[in-house]
Amino acid sequence: YVALSYCWGPPPGSAFKLTATTVDSLSQGIMVSQLPRTIQDAIHICRKFGFQYLWVDSVCIMQDDPKAWRYESEKMGSIYQGSAISIAALHAEDNNGGCFAKREPLKNISLHFPPRSTHILSSHVMSDGWAFQELLLAPRTLYFGSHGIYWDCRQARRNDLFPRGVPEMSSEEWNSPIGIRPWQEIVKYYSRLKLTYSTDKLVAIAGIVELVKAANRTLACAVVNYSAGIWAYDFPEQLLWY
Repeated sequence: YVALSYCWGPPPGSAFKLTATTVDSLSQGIMVSQLPRTIQDAIHICRKFGFQYLWVDSVCIMQDDPKAWRYESEKMGSIYQGSAISIAALHAEDNNGGCFAKREPLKNISLHFPPRSTHILSSHVMSDGWAFQELLLAPRTLYFGSHGIYWDCRQARRNDLFPRGVPEMSSEEWNSPIGIRPWQEIVKYYSRLKLTYSTDKLVAIAGIVELVKAANRTLACAVVNYSAGIWAYDFPEQLLWY
């Protein structure tokens, strides 16, 4: 299956979702044309690649049932980690922004192509707190941005201008296991991102926590003892960040 990573946008942009009111109609089937543009584009991409299933949080998780939402949201890390590929709508401000952007050809000459990270890190989806673990945990991601299409996996970073690999990419850095990445750096980056609801802060990073635990399960218990964003093995130092 394919997983979609995108920005919902503020209400009413996020109005299309699975609720007690819409569950019957969604279960019976819905025209693709009735879906928000970003989901429509993701379906088109899935069909082109030959995938039958697309996972979208807004229509796969009951949004007005706190108990069901909490249960499903805690599994989101494994959902993205278990996907065949993740689709990221970089430039869309909300769920109607779509995956495909109109490009200006003169800005896409390879000689003057800006660093890949500049476009992705400044995108709308990369400022979203939920997208942080979605894109970090997915085994491979296809990014659709205003400056081009980008491909990321565990071994390479490429785009439509550099199909053999982006020159600045460091494969050694990209292949580093998440278990040995400094947690402070993860917290520092994650803390700058936006969440619609502050109560999502720990839930939206829970998938990364589980991956860190799995990577260090053979070590001492204190290493994997975690609570509220802090690991027991380094408790005092982690309280002192700013």
